[in-house]
Amino acid sequence: MSLLDDALAAHVTTLNVAAGETVTYRRGSSNVSITAVVGQSQFDEVATTGEIRPLSKTVDFLVKPSALVLDSATVLPQRGDQIEKADGSVYDVLPGTEGTAWQYSDGRKTFLRIHCVKRVAS
Repeated sequence: MSLLDDALAAHVTTLNVAAGETVTYRRGSSNVSITAVVGQSQFDEVATTGEIRPLSKTVDFLVKPSALVLDSATVLPQRGDQIEKADGSVYDVLPGTEGTAWQYSDGRKTFLRIHCVKRVAS
């Protein structure tokens, strides 16, 4: 490992300990408990795919890519997946205006930044 890799590994550990919380990631009937750091993204334009976005912000969950394992396979987030916090609030994974439901947080793919919108109770 390089010095930069060592520093990034320490950063990931520190961030998860200081700001991480346990959430449940769901896809259909499969789920996994993972540590996530909650953030947000702000989008300044409307999607050209026809999606209507009444708000320009998303709630983002930053997770280690290796933690997202469903049915014994490492997966990438996709539209329709859900994240549930310990307080019972549920977030739907939706694409941002760039058209993807996630992006890597940096060039070394340290975290997945998963874009979500909080589900409104009916």
